[in-house]
Amino acid sequence: QGPAELWHAVHVGDANAIIALIQRGLCHGLMRDASDHSVLWHSLSFRHLSLAGLILDRFPPGTEYGVDLGEVHNRRGDTMLHLLCMMQPFTSETAQLFKRIAQAAPPGTLEHVNASGRSFLDLAAASLNFWVLRFVCVHFPVATKALVCSERAPLAGLSQSFQPPPPPPFAPTDRFPEHFGVVRLLGYGAASSGRVPFADVAFDVGPASGGEGEHGRFLAHRVIAGAQSQ
Repeated sequence: QGPAELWHAVHVGDANAIIALIQRGLCHGLMRDASDHSVLWHSLSFRHLSLAGLILDRFPPGTEYGVDLGEVHNRRGDTMLHLLCMMQPFTSETAQLFKRIAQAAPPGTLEHVNASGRSFLDLAAASLNFWVLRFVCVHFPVATKALVCSERAPLAGLSQSFQPPPPPPFAPTDRFPEHFGVVRLLGYGAASSGRVPFADVAFDVGPASGGEGEHGRFLAHRVIAGAQSQ
């Protein structure tokens, strides 16, 4: 349907030509070309986002000649949500179109899986599109749960996209310098004599079933021992 000049204008993103064709009655939301794609589909496919917004404004879904937001690619099985999630960069204008289409799309569109077995959520997760992930979780919890809990598990690979945090650095506690008087008070250097001033804890060390000479006892201070424990 529609004249050749319509599809040329859509491919090049000529909004003025599209408006003129609309005024002449030669363009509406249900028109499809020989490949069975609508004006809105081609607008999204060729990244003419302002033109896509114009078509949505002029031919809202549910009205006479309104756009069909459940349109699916005959071969690939993609929906318009798939097209939007494949766009890079994903701008605020892209997000606004995604919001409008997702909220007005017919039932089942969000859960639709293309010929490769991928939903729009798979594409959003693969590109780390957290705006889409958050939006659908908040506004479409039932559909999102169905996708997340499916056998495809679209979010399973999301955790693998991030490097695990490095372990916290460890710096051994500095010993008190030998000239510091508290060294003698806390018992450093007293291990040979076994006399630790003001010791309040004793440690018996060695294997439980060890033989003679495999056990030892040393005295220490509870606070110091706790601070030095790892």
